Amino acid sequence: MTQKPNRASKVEEETELAASLVSTLPTASFMVGDQLMTSTQFETLLDSHISLMSEITNDRAALHAKIIQGDAMRASIELGIESLKALVTSTYGANSTQAITLKFAAAKRKKPTAATRAAAVEKDLATRVARDTKGKDQKEEVHGAVTATPPAAPPTEPAAPSPAATPQAPQSSGLPGRGK
Repeated sequence: MTQKPNRASKVEEETELAASLVSTLPTASFMVGDQLMTSTQFETLLDSHISLMSEITNDRAALHAKIIQGDAMRASIELGIESLKALVTSTYGANSTQAITLKFAAAKRKKPTAATRAAAVEKDLATRVARDTKGKDQKEEVHGAVTATPPAAPPTEPAAPSPAATPQAPQSSGLPGRGK
């Protein structure tokens, strides 16, 4: 399986061709598209293309370096903007003229879509079922029944033993070795 040639390998082939074309075929003329060219003209065309590709490679490397530098700056800038926004909102308030001027005003809440609201309702109902909670109307239907109970009577004190009472002797239990 042959590998598809990349830009660098094509430039290398063109460089080799340009170096040997005029010395190998000094008087050759041939068609390039709809134009007749000599070996010298085609060599000039090859040299121009090689030079352009070299500039592109150099420019691409410079562009890549600038992109990396820009990304590093972007990270610092985002941290700075975040800190500045915190300063403005804590000092002057989220809806102050300073915050509005600097475009730091509080973001307006987006209206939820119908699908989001439907999902929220389903979740709410599922939570109510799971927790066995009731809504306002269901709570109104629940009424406790109060049964009438007589007021509690004040506790009575036991009667004090009379001083004339004499202690009695313990009685026998009827079991051997127990009692008298």
